[in-house]
Amino acid sequence: AMIGETNELTDVKKKLERALMETEAPLQVARECLFHREKRMGIDLVHDEVETELLTEVDIILCCQERMKLHLD
Repeated sequence: AMIGETNELTDVKKKLERALMETEAPLQVARECLFHREKRMGIDLVHDEVETELLTEVDIILCCQERMKLHLD
C-alpha cells in the first residue's frame, strides 16, 4: 500500500512540476504585452481596463506559481 501511495505522490509531483512550467508561457505573454503598452506615446499612453486586466493576470499567475512551489516543497 505504501509503495502504491508513494508512486501516486510521485506522479502528482511530476504533474505539478509540469503545470508549474506551463505557467511560464502565459506569464511571459502578459508581461510582454505590458512591456509593449509602456512604449506607447502621447494619447495612446493610457491606463485602461486592458492594462488593469493584464496586471491582474500577472499577479494571479505569480500567486499560483508560489502556491505550486509551496506544494512541491
